[in-house]
Amino acid sequence: MANFYYYLNSLAKGLFGIGGVMEKEELPRNTAYLRFCSVELCKFFNNLGLPFGKKINFELSPTVLSERSLRIALLRGLMDTDGSLCKRGNRLALVFTSYDNYLLNLVESFGKEFDIFTHKNSSQVGTDSWPKICKYFQIIGSSNHRHVICFLAKLKCNKMIYKSETAKFKNLSTGLVLPYRADGLVVRAETL
Repeated sequence: MANFYYYLNSLAKGLFGIGGVMEKEELPRNTAYLRFCSVELCKFFNNLGLPFGKKINFELSPTVLSERSLRIALLRGLMDTDGSLCKRGNRLALVFTSYDNYLLNLVESFGKEFDIFTHKNSSQVGTDSWPKICKYFQIIGSSNHRHVICFLAKLKCNKMIYKSETAKFKNLSTGLVLPYRADGLVVRAETL
């Protein structure tokens, strides 16, 4: 997970000239944060439609949603932070979780647009279809090392792994440029 924070931090330094601080909250939440303290960064995101404070009951600017490349980047960012790609039972699942109806419906609409997601419930949108997961990595990609490693473990080694097992397969992501996309991927029947 630290690689993802280093990636985000270097991205912020390149785009905005600021660096963040990684903070961890142990039990009960077991959460890590990359905190940025910048008025200019807050103003930038506020101009895109993100309100100051908690991000509940808001709508993004139509400008952000109007361009395909921005929708792809937004979906990648949401999935990299509030999504997961991991083994669930005997299948690999790509799932976005949110209790905010606007975000859940937005991700569902992107999933329909790109023909990726196959199910939705009150707090999740996602798929456990291997061809749809491959399509996600071709079109959207990921900057989250854990997601990339889980995907590559299935693609290259035909192994479905839990998030806790990603360290054993970290060599699969050596030399990859983020965001990772599976360009030219052909899903063969034997990999399904």
